[in-house]
Amino acid sequence: MYTHTEIASIYTHAAQPTRRAGSKIAPNTLQMIFLVLYGTGATSAEVLALRYKDVDLRKKLLCLYNSQYKRSRSIPLNDQVMAALNCFIKRCPKEVDAHVFVDVKGAPIRQSTLRLRFKALCETIPLVRSDGYDSALRLTDIRHTFAVHRIAGWIQDDADLNSMLPLLSAYMGSLNLLSSEYYLRLTPSRYKKYLDVLCPNKGGTHWKDEHDVMSFVRTI
Repeated sequence: MYTHTEIASIYTHAAQPTRRAGSKIAPNTLQMIFLVLYGTGATSAEVLALRYKDVDLRKKLLCLYNSQYKRSRSIPLNDQVMAALNCFIKRCPKEVDAHVFVDVKGAPIRQSTLRLRFKALCETIPLVRSDGYDSALRLTDIRHTFAVHRIAGWIQDDADLNSMLPLLSAYMGSLNLLSSEYYLRLTPSRYKKYLDVLCPNKGGTHWKDEHDVMSFVRTI
């Protein structure tokens, strides 16, 4: 997981011009992509697939499509992400079906291109793993960091995780609550007992099919 300081460093350095040969992503575009990734917990595939018609500036909603599960969801954006995205879109107006994030030639950005640019960025900062693992830093860890930071914030605020975890699963497009267990194990305090309450049989069912969970959600 990335620390808050490391996330800020990634965001700051992304806006700096690079002299690396073959760079296909403009600095302001790269910075905006990272902000949306961390601000929403979306996958890189979902963010790169965004089209102008998927961004509702008036309602502050973002429509994300998950090609793996063949399903879409609309999520609310916080004011910081919405304001930045609003400025970015107004600076680069396009047709409604056009991709929001394109490379310097105007073509949709490939995931492989973004991963390579992220690797180069980590080397430039420099940013290295401090958790004892030998594997390289991964772009997808920004999504995991979003979840862990959100859960850690709720724990600090003494929020009711029974109510919040189902909403986090839905917000991130998870099919069931079991995926939240992974993030709970990565938070400073392990709150596995909350997950056991939410999904005691661990049968892999969708959280919407859990009567007790839905009762929690309806009371919010």
